[in-house]
Order: sequence, then structure tokens, then C-alpha cells
Amino acid sequence: MYYTLQWDFFKHPARFHGYLPYPRPIAWNDGMAIPPGADTALRMELRPFDREDGDMSALVPYLHGRTCPVMHRKFVDALLEFGVDNIQVHPIELIDPEDGASIPDFCAVNVVGLVAAADMERSRATVQSGGPVIDVAFDKLVIDGSRAHGLPIFRLAEDPTHMWVHAALRDFLIAKGFTELLWESPENTASV
Repeated sequence: MYYTLQWDFFKHPARFHGYLPYPRPIAWNDGMAIPPGADTALRMELRPFDREDGDMSALVPYLHGRTCPVMHRKFVDALLEFGVDNIQVHPIELIDPEDGASIPDFCAVNVVGLVAAADMERSRATVQSGGPVIDVAFDKLVIDGSRAHGLPIFRLAEDPTHMWVHAALRDFLIAKGFTELLWESPENTASV
């Protein structure tokens, strides 16, 4: 069984990260490995903290973002300890606009490889005609675990929006104390 990997902002309000500037020289969700020597220097500001916004807190989440996931080094270390070997980790300068301070130990993470694991027969989706099955809008997604080949983390080739995590990795992360994450199953995850 696979689950989405994302922060649960509803139960654990936190600071929102900003956006990477466009154009981006690197696509972070296409599954392609970033070649050695590529310019991966990244700088991202947190959004200003709004004390009146009940959906925010001063907490900086250790995982944020789907297109270019930003993770704290301790979270990345847990992924590596589990045996994840299909990620590339690049330093990122995360800036707090309140005081201009750099927040240490955050990384941009590239999940390498797209996996065509959607069971299109059992899923409900809008598929664009005339082309390959990519950028699919799922109303209900069924992942065929045999096509995922036991990978602990991957992006779905049919819709690379989310990172998908095997139940064993989810359980490992929870046991390590990473309990602020939202674990949605595929059938409950519509494309956004």
C-alpha cells in the first residue's frame, strides 16, 4: 500500500514556504536525475508569518512542497536510513523574511524516476486523448503495487504531482517521530 507524502497543515499549522523563482532551470518533478555540475543553487523565502492566520504557526515544517520538495536534513537522513536510494539532495537557502536570517539544514529533494503504476482500468480519471498517459486528472486512483516494484518512494508517471511512499517507509517515519504528516491513500487523493 502507498500513501502521499505531505505535511498535515490542518492538524499542524506551520509557516508556508515561498515559491522558487521562474523560470526554473531544473524541473523537480519530472523524475529526471539532475546532472552533476548543474546549477542547483536555490534560495527560497518563507512567507511572512501572519499571527492572525489560524492556519499558520511559527513552526517551520520539516517537509513542504510537492513540485520541489523542501525537507529538513533530519528528515532526509531518515529516508536514507530506511534505504531510499532514488533521491538527490541539494542544499537550499531558506530565508525568514521577518529578520533575513537563513534557516539552516534544509534541502531541496529530487525524487528520481517516474513509475507507471496507476491501474487505469480500476482508477477513475480524465485522460487527454491522442497522447501518452501523463498529466492524468484522477478522481479515484488505484496504484498497482506490483508495478511500483517495492520502491519506498516514487512519483507516479501518470501524474507526478505527489510523492508516494510505501507503507513500510510510512511506518518507519512515524516510529522515528515524524508524526505531523498527512498519509492519504490513493483512492482518497484526487488530482489537484
